[in-house]
Amino acid sequence: MRFKAMRYDGKCLEIEIDDELVRYLQKEPFEYRVCTDCCGPVILPIELKPPKESDYIVDLGSKKLYISSIQALWIRRLTMDMLRESCCI
Repeated sequence: MRFKAMRYDGKCLEIEIDDELVRYLQKEPFEYRVCTDCCGPVILPIELKPPKESDYIVDLGSKKLYISSIQALWIRRLTMDMLRESCCI
């Protein structure tokens, strides 16, 4: 699915999110953030990586997905393999 992500300053981008990932994020009890980890882009619960003011926000209905401004420069598609319950070490 294609989504629009908006930032606080009005900038927006289009991002593709795999259907399986959208369903997963919508059923989870908390929201997630796409951020940078030593392994590359990673999707973590906001309890581990809180959103920043500069993040892009994707409205998934009852949930929001936050995307780091840094990652937004490089990614155009989000997939299940980016999902992590904890950071790589």
